[in-house]
Amino acid sequence: MIIPEKLKEILERDQKIDGLVKTVISSFEPIFKNNDLFFFEEYTDHGIEHINKVLKTAEFLIPDTLLINDIQSKEVAILILATVLHDIGMHTNFATFRAIIDGKYNDVKVNILDKKTWQELWQEYLLEVRHWSSKKLENVFGKPETEEDINIISIVESVKSAIESKNKDKLDGRHKKLIGEFIRRHHERLAHEIALNGFIGNETILFGNETLDERYKQLVGIVARSHGMNVRKTYEFLKEEMGLGKAWKNPDNIKIVYLMVLLRIADVLQIDETRANRILLEIEGVNSYASEKEHKKHLTILNLNCETEDPEMIYVECNSPKNAELYVEIQNLIKYIQYEFDLSWAILGEVYGLTSKTQIKFRRIDSNLENQKLNYVPKKIAFDVNNEVAKLLVAPLYGNNPTYGVRELVQNATDACKERMKIEQDNGNTDYEPLITVSIDKIEEEKYSFKIKDNGKGMTLDEIQNYFLSVGSSFRKTIEWKKEFEEKVSRNGKFGIGVLAIFLLGEEGAEISVKTRSYQDKSSTYTFKTKIDNEYIDISIEQNNLFEIGTEIQIFIPKNKCEKLIKSANPKWTDWYIGDTPKVQYFLCGNKIKKQSFFKQQSKREISSKGYKVQWCYDKIKDDGNDNEESTNRNMFVSCNDIIVTLDSNYYEFSDVTINRKPNLFIEDTQGKLPLKLNRNDIDVGILPFESELLQDIYKDIIAELLMLSKKPYGKKRPHLLYYYDSIFSYKYNIYNVQ
Repeated sequence: MIIPEKLKEILERDQKIDGLVKTVISSFEPIFKNNDLFFFEEYTDHGIEHINKVLKTAEFLIPDTLLINDIQSKEVAILILATVLHDIGMHTNFATFRAIIDGKYNDVKVNILDKKTWQELWQEYLLEVRHWSSKKLENVFGKPETEEDINIISIVESVKSAIESKNKDKLDGRHKKLIGEFIRRHHERLAHEIALNGFIGNETILFGNETLDERYKQLVGIVARSHGMNVRKTYEFLKEEMGLGKAWKNPDNIKIVYLMVLLRIADVLQIDETRANRILLEIEGVNSYASEKEHKKHLTILNLNCETEDPEMIYVECNSPKNAELYVEIQNLIKYIQYEFDLSWAILGEVYGLTSKTQIKFRRIDSNLENQKLNYVPKKIAFDVNNEVAKLLVAPLYGNNPTYGVRELVQNATDACKERMKIEQDNGNTDYEPLITVSIDKIEEEKYSFKIKDNGKGMTLDEIQNYFLSVGSSFRKTIEWKKEFEEKVSRNGKFGIGVLAIFLLGEEGAEISVKTRSYQDKSSTYTFKTKIDNEYIDISIEQNNLFEIGTEIQIFIPKNKCEKLIKSANPKWTDWYIGDTPKVQYFLCGNKIKKQSFFKQQSKREISSKGYKVQWCYDKIKDDGNDNEESTNRNMFVSCNDIIVTLDSNYYEFSDVTINRKPNLFIEDTQGKLPLKLNRNDIDVGILPFESELLQDIYKDIIAELLMLSKKPYGKKRPHLLYYYDSIFSYKYNIYNVQ
């Protein structure tokens, strides 16, 4: 281990203290040189090199005047020993972990900071991990190849068995990562307790010798511990636990809080590429998603430049991050370091006064991130919803029926086209022809592609981020949308949950691909791929006009899901949209599909009420001159803005009137007020908003038809009206009696 020259010079002023420090270093140095991170195989460097750099940085943070005049040998000793200990927990081996769980550190538990024993913490942890989300599991264990790889109950039981049998060979990579995550959370506490009780393993390495008393062990321990906790929470420990009282700021004239700040800042500044293992990352590979991110962050950061036009600023020089996730991770890291600078200056002011010489050299940190030329959007963009909740919502809402995925996509596409029609009309353009194509194509034997493309208005970056990817948020509820389109465009998007149905088309973990160019921002085409639980979504930017204005969405679907989709009925995947404009075309493996018609050609009556335009009719009945009447058993067909809501509504009856069955309804809802169920599979009220007007119009139609009937007696063939209305009158008021 290398002690920086200026610190070494101060340390050697006191031979006793110098000898003590060298004794501790010689005892613990083999642990760091071995650098065998038994539970942290994929972590960044925590060995000798890391300790050397932290010490060098700490020395560099101290102003020269302070180094020359005010830093004492015992302060340097505490700083060095705390640096040696601060990450010692990451070097925990199996024997040390068992010592922790077996209670061999309980005698040195710091009561004022730690309410629970290690055993209690461990049991709580084992209960917690059983409820980890899939994303948390992936962060810790890496992406699973099979379901058994993430069977957390099995992993926990295996770890417990290995501990009980004292057999470390029973631990595989998953078991080590489970234990490692526990140690990582509490490694700063372990550093403190090792200062008091030594590094217990197959052998025990004591911290110091008989010349290092309990008081100084506590001071070293709390400085080591402070790098992973709120510094202000150490004040009570110094006052009460150590019994320093009013002398807590400077025990034995040691600027203890200043040493905490030095270690804390020096540690967080270790962010450059030298901490990462390029060979591990690029050749061997890293399973843990969290560890992989850490390595990539460090490999992207070239160096920290302290020779800038601002003498109090550190400038971070980076290579261009490869994607948005890495960009944001580095951006957040720099923000965090700035927060640590601000916090440290505030703490030094609180403890030592604003005019004190006890300061650090730097106040600010900046980087060249914003000067990078990027081909992606440098923001964290993801589905704005709890991912586990989103997955749970899909089945209850849509019943795992893939045809609803088609409905939602077609619905969004027709809305987009209608909005563009309005824009084009306002601009005096009569050439625009709205078109949507929906296609299924075979890619390989077990894999198919589902693609929908529209030439609607497309999406801006704001719409992608804040509405398309935000479950529960609908752009069509915003003031901006209402100002331009409300009561002028009949749209279906309402609840902002339709994107969930898209994932019904693919299998578990399916990925969708989106490409869009907005009428509003014609200069940029945005493309991205994502899964429902992606933590980061990279959105690429293409500065060209090669992609037509509109949106294209593609998802790959397995053969069995494709067959289920194609065989779906009532309605079929091609039949959700019944309108003529925009035009929707369907293709199956290159062949155009003709949509089915739900009704024979017939006239419809129309009413307008409370913002709705409603066309209505009853199913026609086949009249062949015989008594064999053919009718549908369907209760009530409902469509809203040309999208089928239901073929067989549960709310088909009029109550307490002569006519008991409601007609088929074709509703135009320009204000988005129609009370639909969340999954849009039916109307959500028994009494329609326009029910009174509808009932009156039905009566008027019946009376008009009756007046037109011939008074001549008829033979076997009954007038059509008798068939037409026979099924809609209640049994008390049969139409034969009316006749």
